[in-house]
Amino acid sequence: MSQNTKQIPMYEPGDIIRIQLKVNDESGVGEVSANFSLRGDRSGKIVMYGNGEGKETATIILEAEVTEKTVPGNYHCFYISLEDTKGNKRLADSDVEFSVEGAAGDQEAPELLELRLLR
Repeated sequence: MSQNTKQIPMYEPGDIIRIQLKVNDESGVGEVSANFSLRGDRSGKIVMYGNGEGKETATIILEAEVTEKTVPGNYHCFYISLEDTKGNKRLADSDVEFSVEGAAGDQEAPELLELRLLR
C-alpha cells in the first residue's frame, strides 16, 4: 500500500459524523451547510446544518447521525454553502469524504398492487 493513500473514515449506523469549519465574514456569519452525496449516485445524500450566530469569525461544528435509513457507500462533499447575516451566499468546494457501511434499512418504496377508479 502506498504511503500517499488517503485513509477514508468509515461510519456505521449509530455513529455521528462531525466536521468543523472556521468561517469569517465582516458582517457576521449566518447559515452554513455541508452537502454530501454518494459518489456517482445522488440518491444518497447527507446534509449537515449550522449557524455562525452572527459572529465575525465563527468555528462551527456540523454533525449528522448515521441511521438505518442512511444509504451505504462512499460519500464526498458536493459543496459547502456559506451565508452571512445579510443573505450573501457563497458555495465552496471541499475534498472531505467518508464511507458509510453496515446494513441499511428498507430502501425500496411501496409497490402499487392495484388501482381502480371508484364511482
